Parts: sequence; C-alpha cells; structure tokens
Amino acid sequence: MRENLLSRIWNCIYPPLLMLALNVLIYLGGSLVYQNFFTQSYGTVDDFMADASGIIAIICYVAGIVIFYILFKRDGYENSKVLPGKWYHIPAVCFFGALMSHGLSILISLINIDGILGSYAETSSSLFGYGVLLVIIRTVILAPIAEELIFRGLVYNRIKALLGFWPAALLSGLIFGIYHLNLAQGIYAFLFGILFCLVYEKYRNLFATVIMHAAANALAVILEFTGADWGSVPAYIAVMAGCFAASFFIWFFIIRKADRV
Repeated sequence: MRENLLSRIWNCIYPPLLMLALNVLIYLGGSLVYQNFFTQSYGTVDDFMADASGIIAIICYVAGIVIFYILFKRDGYENSKVLPGKWYHIPAVCFFGALMSHGLSILISLINIDGILGSYAETSSSLFGYGVLLVIIRTVILAPIAEELIFRGLVYNRIKALLGFWPAALLSGLIFGIYHLNLAQGIYAFLFGILFCLVYEKYRNLFATVIMHAAANALAVILEFTGADWGSVPAYIAVMAGCFAASFFIWFFIIRKADRV
C-alpha cells in the first residue's frame, strides 16, 4: 500500500524533473557540439552556448512536447471537449490570459521581491537575449504547449485523481512556481498556475490553457521588445486594476459559463 502511494506521488512530481533533466542532457549535447565543431570559431564554450541558447531551448521544448504528449495520451485524461461553438470563447481566453498575466506581473513587481531568491532579471536576459523570431517560437509557441502538457496535462490531472480539484490546483501551481527557480517569477507562476487549472476545468481541453498561456507570453514578449513603461507607480496601479477588472468581467460573464454552453 505504501509503495503504491509513493509510486503515485512520484508519478505526480517526476514530469517537471524529467523536463529539467532533458534540458541538462541537451545542453551537454551542445557542449559536445562545441568541442567537436566550433572550438576554432568561438573563444569559449560559454560564447558558443550564448549564441546557440535559442536553438538549444527550442530543441529542448520540441523533444519535451513529443515525450509529454505521449505520456498524456497514455494517461487517457479527458481532452475531448473542444472550446464551445460560440466564437468569442477563444479570444476571451486569450484576453483573460494576457490581462491576468500583466496584472499579476505588475503586482509582483510592486511588491519588489526580485533578487531575494534568484533573479528574474537574469532569467529575462536568457529568455529574450536572442533574435525576435527565436523568442517567439520558443516563448509564444513551444513553451506554452510543453508546460501545459507537463503541469496541467500530467501533474494537475494526476494529483486531482488522488486529492480532488483544489489540492491539485494548489499543489500543481506550487510545483509550477518552484520550476521557475526564482521567487518573483515563482509566485507569479503559482498564482497563474491556479488560474490555468480553473480554465482547464471549464473547458476540459488543454487547447484552452495553451492559448491562454501563449497570449500571456506574447504580451510579455511585446512589452519586452517595445520597452513599454507606464511611467509611474500610480499609473502601474491603475493599469493593474484595469487588467484585473477586465479579467474578472471575462471570467464571470464568459469563461465561467463555458461548461454550460
């Protein structure tokens, strides 16, 4: 009985660990490529890895998507309910994701906890430190698919099968936060992870959370590359309040009713 319980717990937590291990293996593979083919072109392996980081990240995500899609299909969790026929649900989910993402980002930045445990500034430089096209492919297309397969498709569904909705939403959100390896982004991911679970429950289809995730990341990319700045703390607070108000409107009047459409 105890071994069965431990096995179930392990099944709930190993997917993100597998993704981290996959990243390590592919980055080690990148180092081998440098040693065999690029030692004359680059002064150090760090220089090579900095230039190749976007391509390496894309390879990691593509490999992860294949592996975790196979695991998700093997688990057989419900993923058959397509977004309801009314056309406005897809843009509603996209706007909900983008607005909640920006509102939470402002809230976390106002608390000013970055640098306490890890630094989002360092993470941001690795995420956006290469060409726009690679950033879009990695951050807006591949990352949402891979992470939704891992954290909602596998971790959340497996915990829910053991403990029910709210423990699964909280625990999968916590694991999603820890996965980001810094406090500021971790709190943001924890809160956003709970919202992903709520949306997933309404549509019972990972497509809903993938497009929500993609919209949130797309807005982050736009703001990063345009250097958008609201200029003052009162302006940031006003924008945050507007994002939350619009998000709650979308939730209560559209998304919340999705399972009854």
